[in-house]
Amino acid sequence: MRPEKMVNLLLAEGISLHNIERENKSTITAVTETGNCMPLVELTELHGGEACVLEQRGLPVLLRSLKSRFMLIAVLIIGFAAMCILSHRVLLIDISGCDALEPSEILSAVADCGVRIGMPSAKLNAERVADSLLNALPTLSFADAGICGVVLKINVSEYNSAASTEENTEPCGIYADKDCVILSIVANKGNAAVRKGAAVRQGQLLIDGDITPEGSSERVLVHSRGTITGQVAYRFSVEIGKTAPKLCKSGNSCEYTQISFPTLFKGKKITRESRVLYDEFEITLESCETLDAGLLPVRVYKGRAHELVVAEKNLTYDEMTAAANAKLDAEMKSSIPKDARIIAKSTDFIQQADGTLIAVLNVQTIENIGYIQYY
Repeated sequence: MRPEKMVNLLLAEGISLHNIERENKSTITAVTETGNCMPLVELTELHGGEACVLEQRGLPVLLRSLKSRFMLIAVLIIGFAAMCILSHRVLLIDISGCDALEPSEILSAVADCGVRIGMPSAKLNAERVADSLLNALPTLSFADAGICGVVLKINVSEYNSAASTEENTEPCGIYADKDCVILSIVANKGNAAVRKGAAVRQGQLLIDGDITPEGSSERVLVHSRGTITGQVAYRFSVEIGKTAPKLCKSGNSCEYTQISFPTLFKGKKITRESRVLYDEFEITLESCETLDAGLLPVRVYKGRAHELVVAEKNLTYDEMTAAANAKLDAEMKSSIPKDARIIAKSTDFIQQADGTLIAVLNVQTIENIGYIQYY
């Protein structure tokens, strides 16, 4: 059917048309508005034409649009609520530091002390988890646990005997590298020369590489291998004098002025102060005046800058104990192996008649024992 006849047919059926345009010899386009488009579609298709929907209006369309938006908002609200809830729970367990132990063994020990994926972070006692790991797994020399967001981070360290990892076969024995009490001794190759609970001295034989049978005329030597742990006692002492170099007021001072005023940014302010010629100084403020500068009030502080110089000054008891603790801590860290586990620690302070302070730190550790000595 010619397009002109199609237009006339639609008009005859009472369908109003507007924006009628000829695209080419065989095509005419027109636009109409109707509440029910199905009769129009059937009529145009019946006579070889084509009808398509350009725009939909009305309450049903609006409701469908609102429904999709409400669903999107609902999904966002539910997702945000879930994120808030999950952010306060343990969702992952990250284990680092394993050597001979498998991560699954750590996870099993963690589960035994009540830790579960999804449990509230507030109910998790990280310190108790670390202590439980050390008690459950004797091969651990160190364990630390802590919450980082939704992740429970566990860091462990194992006893690592130099004697047990030696790969060569040259005959040797294993000797104590320090005074200690033997807590455990396992001789994988060679004969244990001491038993659990024995107090040994530095240099004493622990695992003997001489396994010559009794009565044999030929000596049999092996490369000793084994794992030994012991309880070691450390004692550190320092002496702190009653005086120490400190910054003190020299008696010189100068005027000091500081001007402060807020900015348009919340919590931000600009401060300007007078120049002080001393290298080290201490400020004492004596007055504060507020100047009316419209919307931005200006505060002016006045005082004095007191020169500070290095001089010997008597220390208080608290200052002396703080200095002693700092020195003892440095000595302890430099002397005790990093993989040692500290099981007891105490500090005693003794005030001398001359005013000096003697501090004594006693530390008990459990650590790997032994060094190799070749025959």
